[in-house]
Amino acid sequence: MNTERLKHTDAYTMLLDVVEAQCPAVIATVIVVSGSSASKAGNQAIFSNNTLRGWIGGGCIQPAVKKWSQHVLNTGQAILLRVGPTSSNLLTEQQVFYPSSCASEGVIDVFLQPINVKKQVIVVGSSETAVQVAGFVEQVGYDAMLFSDECYHRELLPESQCADTDAFIQTASELNESATIVIATQGKKDLTMLKTAISSKSPTVLFVASQKKFTAIRKKLLEGDTASSDVEKIVSPAGLEIHAQSPKEVALSVVAQIVALKNGQESNNETSVSKECKALPDTEEKIPDGTPQKNGNDVGKSCCHG
Repeated sequence: MNTERLKHTDAYTMLLDVVEAQCPAVIATVIVVSGSSASKAGNQAIFSNNTLRGWIGGGCIQPAVKKWSQHVLNTGQAILLRVGPTSSNLLTEQQVFYPSSCASEGVIDVFLQPINVKKQVIVVGSSETAVQVAGFVEQVGYDAMLFSDECYHRELLPESQCADTDAFIQTASELNESATIVIATQGKKDLTMLKTAISSKSPTVLFVASQKKFTAIRKKLLEGDTASSDVEKIVSPAGLEIHAQSPKEVALSVVAQIVALKNGQESNNETSVSKECKALPDTEEKIPDGTPQKNGNDVGKSCCHG
């Protein structure tokens, strides 16, 4: 396949391969081009496995698209990216900007759309609420992982999505920054699981507990060696206010809060590697050595190589 100029039919074929293989990927589509640029409106590329295949322009734009495509994979949220010499006149407040030092001074807007990206929710606890949260999360379409010390609980989800709480302690440091953690231990290993959760990269930890209980645990955490910035990750009592009474109702309120957080939350993680995907061909667009660098203002810049 000639990837110098990817035809629409080729892009659709590659997209179909990715969808059928259920591989996380990002479709990059050039929307608007202002000024001089090798990019043209309608140019497309697909990002997966830290690889960009297709054509969206020269060396000025490729590093920016790779960087922000990984961000989109991590958050599961589409973004509109602008690459150019100035950030003025952004189309929306949500649009992100990547500065370019290309002599052509062209401005390029690219839409980055995720596909096959499931949002991850980690549920910890052997309580009925924990099990119900994991079940609701799956129904919503998120990727649930349940850490429970009750064997029969772990039979409710596929083996790959269940483990005991010791496994959570061992693997929490590997979590992606886009993961949301729910601690529903309800009296069993509360402090240990909370410490483990807030020491991970996850920005949000929902703790199922009363306000009185959380206040007491928060005091213990702060009196110990836990950083206050980590303690601030905890959201408790977890769940939106729906006057929940039963474990299932509590779980429903928690999942509703997860949806609210996920749809309004951004992650700073732009470096984690997506899972291996073999759907796309091995050939890739040759990307010049124009990867983002830090300048005096600590802002990534892309340089032009044609």
